[in-house]
Amino acid sequence: MNKWQPIATAPKDGTVILLCVNKNGHKEFYHASWSKVEFDSDYWKTTERYGWCIEHGDYADCQKEVDGIPTSWSPIDTEGAF
Repeated sequence: MNKWQPIATAPKDGTVILLCVNKNGHKEFYHASWSKVEFDSDYWKTTERYGWCIEHGDYADCQKEVDGIPTSWSPIDTEGAF
């Protein structure tokens, strides 16, 4: 059973978690991790920052950042997954 915890306590080491996000008053859930978000603001300058990114398996970089306000998180239950 998952135990929801305050977002301030979420791991920011790349661990994939179950993230609860408030999007326009509705709850949405994602497998996500705290990752580097890179985007080019112009041709010569790359801006770097970190944020909650939706997990896409083997991708090394953040492909899609979470849209909404993260409110809580839970570890992903892997017991019995294999």
